[in-house]
Amino acid sequence: YAADISVIDHAVGRIVDALARRGMLDSTWIVYTTDHGEMAGSHGLMSKCVLYEPAVRVPLIVRPPGGCATRVVDALVEQLDVPATVRAIAGAPDVAGSEGQSLLGTVTGGPAPHHDVTVSENWGFAVFETHRHKLIVDEDACAPCQLFDLAEDPAEDHDLVRDPLAADVVEEIMETHVRPFFATPPAR
Repeated sequence: YAADISVIDHAVGRIVDALARRGMLDSTWIVYTTDHGEMAGSHGLMSKCVLYEPAVRVPLIVRPPGGCATRVVDALVEQLDVPATVRAIAGAPDVAGSEGQSLLGTVTGGPAPHHDVTVSENWGFAVFETHRHKLIVDEDACAPCQLFDLAEDPAEDHDLVRDPLAADVVEEIMETHVRPFFATPPAR
């Protein structure tokens, strides 16, 4: 994992250096992200094909032309926001019906777009993550499988899905996010 990170860091550095040498760095937007994280041994797993935080929480770095003050934004962001941001940078109109929200205002110092929940899907399961909780659902059965309180348990060691004290949280996420999400047939 450390070798992977080193290789990526070196390659991005070469791209930035090439832009600087050509006098293009001050007129170039740089957007760095990836489609998945890696478990790297967390929960005893090495794969990416799970919905724990190390596998679904990915980097997103946006650097405008000329750079900007470093800013860390902890808001919920989805991969759908990346193409919306690139379209906004290019001055292109929004895609009709897209749920992606441009992060351009956030990059220039404004507030982050508001997402009540982010959704990730993998191998027949979906995760619905709010600002505090993470509910993993079997897509075919539309049934809750795991619930984590990320504020109290950021390592996701304590599954609360069967805890009677968490039943209201499970039902609220199911009612407000999961069932509406699956009410729309997938575009495949």
